[in-house]
Amino acid sequence: MSPTPPITNNATVDTDSRRHSPAAERNRDPIAAELRRLLPAQGPALEIASGTAQHAARFSTALPGWRWQPSDGDKVAFSPWSNGN
Repeated sequence: MSPTPPITNNATVDTDSRRHSPAAERNRDPIAAELRRLLPAQGPALEIASGTAQHAARFSTALPGWRWQPSDGDKVAFSPWSNGN
């Protein structure tokens, strides 16, 4: 059995200290479109494995009736993306 390759994170750190994931940037709008189609107008949402929190930040503006809670324990990682929701 071959060893499991290490999990890598392609996130980078922007000059303003936000972590940034190119994959999250690419897929955030298609995911937001599906969420708008599938979800009711408002509610709470827990984002599991938030990572860079880019999805929670985008979804909070795309779905203003929803309150997004990222699960990432690193508040410093999320706070620069926060829009006050």
